[in-house]
Amino acid sequence: MRPQRMPAANPLEGERGLDMTTDKRRILVVCTWPLGGIRTFLKYTYRHFPKERFEIIVLANPSLERDAFARDLTEEHIHVIWSEPWLGRNILFMRVARQLRHGQFDCIHSQGFTAAFHVAVANHFPRIPHALTMHGILEPKYFRGWLGPFKRFFFRLVLGNVTVFHAVGQDMLDHFQREMPQLRTGPSRYAVIRNGIDVDRFRGVSPNARPELRQLLDVRAIPSCSVISAGSCPRKAST
Repeated sequence: MRPQRMPAANPLEGERGLDMTTDKRRILVVCTWPLGGIRTFLKYTYRHFPKERFEIIVLANPSLERDAFARDLTEEHIHVIWSEPWLGRNILFMRVARQLRHGQFDCIHSQGFTAAFHVAVANHFPRIPHALTMHGILEPKYFRGWLGPFKRFFFRLVLGNVTVFHAVGQDMLDHFQREMPQLRTGPSRYAVIRNGIDVDRFRGVSPNARPELRQLLDVRAIPSCSVISAGSCPRKAST
């Protein structure tokens, strides 16, 4: 089944979860911003799931990296459904609800707080096990203004049905628990995913890889190349 663009008259017409008649475990992955870091995380994580035992479907809003995102996940045999905007509006919640109603999923995996909020509301009654991977912190700007306390209360109330909170760093998890201390006494579980790079995929590189890469990148005339990587996001680098 190919992802379909929804007609303006009915933004959900024709969209259903893939009908699965085997015994595979079905996982719905929801992304609001399917960009570089999340794309890499999904590639690193789900390539270790045996294809004969799991079917993974990603529901995501379109982004500038749409083609690269779809290409990377297709290589891992992961099906991508794009949640196209309807009349200029994000209707991810409605698409999540549709998938949960028809998809017979065993688990939901949200990428980031915004995606988790959409999922948690849609999952209020189905109560399918729901894991949230936090790729950032709860920034104060989201709870400013006279409505800030209400927003914080409602956000905490909705996320109360998340089964597992994953953080990609210990500092990030500590910050979240300070911001939402009430959730610590609930039934949810917490885990830290240690940062790192999956280097095994590079171990089998042939001796010819270096000249082939230089030719591919058209850097044959450059005598040397230095790469500097730095993270500017607070509470995200420490593990």
